[in-house]
Amino acid sequence: MLCLLSLAGLASAEAQETDLTGRVYSLIADYQLNCEDLRSQPWAFVGKGKSVRLRKGEVMPQDHWYVGCEQGGKSLFASSQTYTSSTGDYREGWNQRFESKRGVLLRTRIYSDKPATVLKELEEDEKKETLRAISRIDPFDQVFGTASSLRTGGKSRRNNWEMLLSDTCELVEGKYDEDGNVVAFFKLDWNYPGTMTITFGKKSDFLPIDVKQTVTVPGNREIPLSHQLIEWKQKRKIKVPSHLKAISNQPSGLSQTFNIDFDWRLGKEIPAKIIDSEMPDWREKRRILFDVDWQRRGVTPLDLIPDPNTRG
Repeated sequence: MLCLLSLAGLASAEAQETDLTGRVYSLIADYQLNCEDLRSQPWAFVGKGKSVRLRKGEVMPQDHWYVGCEQGGKSLFASSQTYTSSTGDYREGWNQRFESKRGVLLRTRIYSDKPATVLKELEEDEKKETLRAISRIDPFDQVFGTASSLRTGGKSRRNNWEMLLSDTCELVEGKYDEDGNVVAFFKLDWNYPGTMTITFGKKSDFLPIDVKQTVTVPGNREIPLSHQLIEWKQKRKIKVPSHLKAISNQPSGLSQTFNIDFDWRLGKEIPAKIIDSEMPDWREKRRILFDVDWQRRGVTPLDLIPDPNTRG
């Protein structure tokens, strides 16, 4: 009898060890706490990267900037992607979103000195459409989002980890892989049925390092939608995303690969009044803080300007 009870106890312990659903939810909670530690102080980031779009054999490289900052109840998010105008000028199209207790201001035009749109003055339908066009790219929220957000510069859902705990998301399995990482498999029923597989990396204090999403299209066919690989670095007592490689696929056949490096400033590294809606260029203090230089209207990048000493 004692032998049978011992065997039953061993079987129960083994079952608990292989059933990692509780462990997965604990890791999501740890991730949320890390995010809240960041948001409890002033913070700013700048992301710089490149992407390559593939569609019907056509290759289209682009440069990207992602800018974000929060201080004293105010926040600024901005993103850009390069393009060549009809006159051959190399330009960056910027979308900017400024938030405070007084409302939301948007700069939806190409250049930063265009007048801002006051969100509260728009009609409801126009307001929804504008918000869809300009949301916010936050690296922490992007981790559980889709790579297509990086392409549009603004469809990342805020607090995506909360959606993993909702009724529209079912945790099917949690397990260890051969490297000791925790791998979680979810079934999704959001705007579309699909799946999400999250790998929490052992060497990254079990933060998400690999996030895959699929979507089920008519005919019950499952296709890859998004795949993101995340690298982390220690910034004081917080870990922040330092590099993101992402692949976005669309049912239409469009595919786009991103490589983005993020730089961060936290707490006392942020100068006073870094966010001011009265500034002619909302982004300028972030540019100075991170010692970067994005392009201006009609300016060609240095690597595209021919060397006058070179013939041909």
